[in-house]
Amino acid sequence: MRDCQRRPHARSFASTPAKSAFVVQRLIDAGAIPIGKTNLDQFATGLNGTRSPYGFPCNFYNPAYISGGSSSGSAIAVAAGLVDFALGTDTAGSGRVPAAFNNLVGFKPTRGSWSTGGLVPACRSLDCITVLTKSLSEAEEINTVVRNFDPDDPYSRRAVDSALPTLRRIGVLPDNEREFSVTTNMLVSTPSAVSTGCGTRMERKRVRLSTLS
Repeated sequence: MRDCQRRPHARSFASTPAKSAFVVQRLIDAGAIPIGKTNLDQFATGLNGTRSPYGFPCNFYNPAYISGGSSSGSAIAVAAGLVDFALGTDTAGSGRVPAAFNNLVGFKPTRGSWSTGGLVPACRSLDCITVLTKSLSEAEEINTVVRNFDPDDPYSRRAVDSALPTLRRIGVLPDNEREFSVTTNMLVSTPSAVSTGCGTRMERKRVRLSTLS
């Protein structure tokens, strides 16, 4: 956020941005009021929420449990009712994991639909800004506000609104393709009626997909 020092948990990386991140600015322009900064795992690399030199938040429902991470502070702030929503990051679960651990919705947008301009990168090609809320409708509302093309972000994509088809189709394999490979390594083990001294023997045989349903 503009004029607010960011510390990805290393003094050498501390900086004060001259402008807010693209996503943050769109929220402010829509009327959002920034409340504060939240804790997270160092450099956003962790899924348990305990890797921060500033201490770590506990699970909202049971202090004996971890909060999940890396966006641990964001999850606890929402779960505790301090804010209606909080932004986090999600490269490999950093938003969804703490959301799940604290009974929240962790919304990770499609890559490129939200700009990552202003985000300190963990993995530039995979990073996503995410939002944690108490309901899916709130996450959808944030998505509506934030989703927009950012010409300064090389991974940003223009939104394409397309309605889901009214008639849904399910693909079904043709009958002659409903068998597993006949090679020995890929045969499927199924219980047989043959008993041995050690109990029921497993007999290896080919199994048609139709028998597994």
